[in-house]
Amino acid sequence: MGNLPASAEYLSHDLDLTGGETSLLSRCRPNVQRNIRKAEREGISVSEDRTPEGLREFYHLNCLTRREHGLPPQPIRFFEHLREHVLEKGLGFLMMARHKKKPVAGALFLLFGGKAIFKYGASDRRFQAFRANNLVFRDVIQLLCRKGVRTLSLGRTGLHHDGLRQFKLSWGTTETRLQYVKYDIRSKTYLTADQSLWETRWKKTVANLPLSVLRIIGSVAYRHAG
Repeated sequence: MGNLPASAEYLSHDLDLTGGETSLLSRCRPNVQRNIRKAEREGISVSEDRTPEGLREFYHLNCLTRREHGLPPQPIRFFEHLREHVLEKGLGFLMMARHKKKPVAGALFLLFGGKAIFKYGASDRRFQAFRANNLVFRDVIQLLCRKGVRTLSLGRTGLHHDGLRQFKLSWGTTETRLQYVKYDIRSKTYLTADQSLWETRWKKTVANLPLSVLRIIGSVAYRHAG
């Protein structure tokens, strides 16, 4: 990118799966191993789920997570189309974690060209202490290795989301910095990173809205999902 000013910066994390599941899991940070054992002791069960019922459970978790992030959720039809045209054709999969049959966490992955991409993750914070997400990722790594998938991309992470960054690094991923450049044709200038006060206030407002209201906002805001 040279000396051009970055309008946005993120971190990308990728996990090389070619070493095999045993080697990969043995190289995880100690806290990952502890959290996996804790999830197992708490009775968390993880399974792949392509059913419409499983998708609706994940959608509810996604609504909870998006609200925490100050964002409206995608409409349910977006995930229904994703299940029909992607998951059902073997181009991705949904992993759900449950505690006493109650959904507590889930993650949706896409598959393409020997690579898996972690696309959406969601959970119920009331069950965060059970460490279900650690068990989900452990089982996903095992599944991908058995499928012969070579790389797992955990997607991009904001520079200020250190907790999420540490979670991704704890699995032994390789970290890369991503920089985006935006050029304004009208002013003929490069735009620099700037989170507006309006955006901050908007996210705080969204975080306090009922899920029913957020679903309506999401159905209007994500018209491309129709």
